[in-house]
Amino acid sequence: MTGDPVLRGMLSVHVKASSLLMLLIVVHIAGALWHWLVRKDGVWQSMVARQWRWTWRNALGQAGGKALQ
Repeated sequence: MTGDPVLRGMLSVHVKASSLLMLLIVVHIAGALWHWLVRKDGVWQSMVARQWRWTWRNALGQAGGKALQ
C-alpha cells in the first residue's frame, strides 16, 4: 500500500461505497422475499415478469403444488 494520503482517502471512500451498495442490495432482496413469503400481498408478482410467474406456477404444480401452498 502506498503512503499517499489521496490514494488512501480514495480507497477508503471506495470501500465504504461498495459496502453500502452491498448492504442496499441485501436489504432490497430481503424486502422482496418478505413481500413474497410473509405478506403475500402481490408486490412480488408485480415485480416478476409474467413469463416467470407462469413458469413458477407450472413448476410448483408439477412438484406437488398443493403441499407447497
